[in-house]
Amino acid sequence: MQASSNSISNVLHTLQTNQLSVAGFVQGLLNSKEPHHHIERDSLLRNAGNICSLLYHQESAHKSVTKWVIPAVTKIICREVTELSHERHGLHFKASAATVEQLEGKFMEMMATKMRTISPTLWDFISALLDSHQDRRRAMINPDGMSSSLGSEVEMDLGEFGGHRAEDWEEMKPKKKQVRAAERNAVLMVIKAVVCISIFLQNSNERCNYLQGMLSFFYHSTSVPEKVIETLAHAGLSISISSIHSAVQSVSNQMSVRIRRAVRSLQSAFAYDNFDIDFKTEQPTLEHRSNFVSATSATVILLFGVNSTDQLHCSQWIWEQDPRNPALPLNPPHPLFIELKTMMRLHKDDTHNKQPNPTRPSPWQEAALWTDTNHPVFEVFDILLKR
Repeated sequence: MQASSNSISNVLHTLQTNQLSVAGFVQGLLNSKEPHHHIERDSLLRNAGNICSLLYHQESAHKSVTKWVIPAVTKIICREVTELSHERHGLHFKASAATVEQLEGKFMEMMATKMRTISPTLWDFISALLDSHQDRRRAMINPDGMSSSLGSEVEMDLGEFGGHRAEDWEEMKPKKKQVRAAERNAVLMVIKAVVCISIFLQNSNERCNYLQGMLSFFYHSTSVPEKVIETLAHAGLSISISSIHSAVQSVSNQMSVRIRRAVRSLQSAFAYDNFDIDFKTEQPTLEHRSNFVSATSATVILLFGVNSTDQLHCSQWIWEQDPRNPALPLNPPHPLFIELKTMMRLHKDDTHNKQPNPTRPSPWQEAALWTDTNHPVFEVFDILLKR
């Protein structure tokens, strides 16, 4: 409620009579512990934001308010960075203990959620800096900073990193293309905010390097040169080369354990492939020649739909009857020719694949075609049979 001029004059007169200034009165009211002062004190606290805003827009007080606000906000942001860099928040990357689950998860969405939750002031500050240009169109579809699009299963085309300017939008009514552009820009802002905050965290605590560790797998998989990795490490966007090797070795050991466990479960198959590698020498000599290596790779493929080893007992029985099995006795109880006779008798008695009528398809062919016998496919089939 706005005070009238007369009311303000009466209050000022009362303050002068009691030899109090306005600033002294406010300070005394805030520091007062008297129970009957709490109503006025609570009113002052509830309107603290409006009072600070009014003081900030006063030309004579603008400089002093800014001088006080910047250190206060800096202290809050530094406190949030320190809190976020603690190990209990799960943003420490241990190269020697890297797991496969870390590569399979959505680490960018996870980091954005934690940063937004644990350090809201820092997140809002970085987001405001990234969106400081008023001419850029940074429409946010939802207030969560596009967390839904960031975690979407559909891979988005992030387009140019420059985003879209306001003049690129022809109409104010959003179209499908414009909505996708807004989602793309919002996702890019989230990614850049995570990168900026990750650099702050790693610079504050060198063990808080989760993003750097995850990016290092990408560098390794794409054969990024070591000089480039060292440059990225100095910029706070990668871990050291030795740490990358430790992380890759840790994940490789876990994958080896998984592969051995899958093979021993009898619920997987092998696919073999022959390949050649030509190790050429830049300047071949008699002592240093090019090497040509022929090798065979084995790929373990999980058998989906096999939920129990009981379903694969038939393979054990077949192997026990296989003449190539070295564990077979000299006179196997079930010779191979008995199985061949059984298979031949099975095909002889098969009526599903045989064609009883020369002008009609077999039952198997009818199941593979449409049920409508007047379909053109049947007419073509009849023509081929007559020919």
